[in-house]
Amino acid sequence: MKIYNYNAATGEFISQTDARESPREPGSYLIPANATTIAVPASSLAAGHVWKFDGAGWAQIEDHRGDVFYRKSDAGSVTVNWLGPVGDEYTSLVPASPLDSWDGSAWVKPAPVVADAEAERDRRLALASFTYDFGDARGVHTIGTDEKDMKAWMDEVMPIAQARLAIGDAMPIDIVTNTGPVSVTPTEWMDIVNTGGAGRQAIWQYYFALIAMDPIPSDYRDDQYWSPPPEPEE
Repeated sequence: MKIYNYNAATGEFISQTDARESPREPGSYLIPANATTIAVPASSLAAGHVWKFDGAGWAQIEDHRGDVFYRKSDAGSVTVNWLGPVGDEYTSLVPASPLDSWDGSAWVKPAPVVADAEAERDRRLALASFTYDFGDARGVHTIGTDEKDMKAWMDEVMPIAQARLAIGDAMPIDIVTNTGPVSVTPTEWMDIVNTGGAGRQAIWQYYFALIAMDPIPSDYRDDQYWSPPPEPEE
């Protein structure tokens, strides 16, 4: 006689085995706990399902164990460790961040705040390197403007240039640009700072315009908010 074994806790089908004949009652078979003589249906099992014994028969039930779902209430992740439906309070859609909120059908990003615009401003300032043409054998150099560069330019080079200009000393200053080593006069250095400042000032102007918007656009990182509008077509 065939018996069908199931998990004591979940009821899910484990295996099919042969029942042992009772040594005391020949012709009778021993049915152990968590087993049944009711055969598992021969029909195909749907993907992501297992057979579960409910005490009267077998039924297909969802099996998401090991899958990651997200709570709609707070975007927290949950690894399913139970058998059966996950529940309407969860979704398999992945939020972009823990700050996203569920709108009933999809995750919605939180509205940007000034700190978000500041971060984008700083990112763009760090990338605002520019080229400077010395107009002689030194050629064209790229001047870096990330945080490390700006600290070196302002803390080291600028005081030297200002001091030499104040006493009329035109002795060159040795610097290293993204292009390589180069010597610049104090006057040239001030012109370099002025040239780079124009691009940085533009970024600040766009930033001020952006944070003045109410609300700050969700696509605030888009170049349209950080660059001049296109020239009108003639």
